[in-house]
Amino acid sequence: MKERIINIRVSFDMSDIPDGFTVNPKEKVEAMVSTEMNDLFSWDEGFNGVEVDVIDENYDEFHAYDDYDENFDPCESDTMKFVWGVKSWDDLCESDACLYTMNDIDLIYLKGEKKYLLSLETIFMFDEEEHKLSYLKSCLDAFEKFMVENGYNTEVKPHWWNVFGNGINTHFDSIEECYGMFKLLVNCYCNFKR
Repeated sequence: MKERIINIRVSFDMSDIPDGFTVNPKEKVEAMVSTEMNDLFSWDEGFNGVEVDVIDENYDEFHAYDDYDENFDPCESDTMKFVWGVKSWDDLCESDACLYTMNDIDLIYLKGEKKYLLSLETIFMFDEEEHKLSYLKSCLDAFEKFMVENGYNTEVKPHWWNVFGNGINTHFDSIEECYGMFKLLVNCYCNFKR
């Protein structure tokens, strides 16, 4: 079962709290939201809790978690590095596309494997087949724009073994190989469905 954590950003005006009164808004909001979310998600769907970011309006700095690290890089972790992506229209966070946003398409470098991994958001439900094909084509167009702008070769063709071997390869030695496979899959899928 895949774990699902919901991140919520809440703003408080702490000036109304009387002196000497202790309040932990983070715990209060987590409890309140968890109760509401339990009504929306059943446990078998993988809902595992709520994480709340609290902003105290009386301070200029952002207070997140007790272990907040000001050197935190949302584009890199110990095991992977975000290379590029297009943030989904329904991701409501304020940051640019990164490891922690919902992206229509993103390219990640897996440090341990020294491979590139491309992922595509497939949660969307399309009323018409043509809408799905348009979505795929827009992701391919965005990837091609990234390739051209950064001087990558867009003419690399996948090796036949990566297409017809033991399943479709999803880990690539280069960004060009990744793009070539994605281009092949999108173009073939779209032509097949038309």
